[in-house]
Amino acid sequence: MIIEFIAVPGSGKTFFSDKLYTYLKKELKSKDVKLFNRHDINLIKNTKKPTTNKNLIRLNIIKQYLKVIDFYLLKSLWRLFVSSPYPFKTKTNLAMYLLDIFSNYRIINDLKKTYNNKCLFVLDEGLLHASSIGMDECNAASLDLFYKNLKSTKWNINKSLFIFIDCDIDTVYSRLSERTEDWPVNWRGLSSEEKREELDKSYRKFKAKKDYISQ
Repeated sequence: MIIEFIAVPGSGKTFFSDKLYTYLKKELKSKDVKLFNRHDINLIKNTKKPTTNKNLIRLNIIKQYLKVIDFYLLKSLWRLFVSSPYPFKTKTNLAMYLLDIFSNYRIINDLKKTYNNKCLFVLDEGLLHASSIGMDECNAASLDLFYKNLKSTKWNINKSLFIFIDCDIDTVYSRLSERTEDWPVNWRGLSSEEKREELDKSYRKFKAKKDYISQ
């Protein structure tokens, strides 16, 4: 099973997922269940490319992404670059992020096979979080299409539990503004008004996802 946290940037999904991971690690210590979080998955990816050569690292990353590319992902990336209103650099960052999320799920599927499905994954960012990448807005219809398309791929084989962290947007905005490095990378070059607009948009997407999953 996958436990995925859903929240807007800066509202604590990584903090709370780490807390749950630490708690479950103690509780499941004597159980025949393997526990992983996104950090563990990233460590597995890094051990598969043990080199300090930057060009080799880039090549290994490309190979890793090629392993997860399928028709659905190609369509998603095409839609991102053709339909998204974001600048090209932002689209590129979002595309790399989307590929990274699916790369994580490839490792999740490999781990499930290795441990005969006796695995639990606690993710601060997963497929539902990535479902609205490139969308200017998010609604039930777009999420329905996302899951409908996902059903025809190799990725729709995981049972999931979603934990939604609601928040006060004014509080989150103030907290992010106090520490510039906490803003998402694609937002850091924006004006204060543009950052607030992106945060409001992110919250609307969060609410749409929560309402959709709650149906």
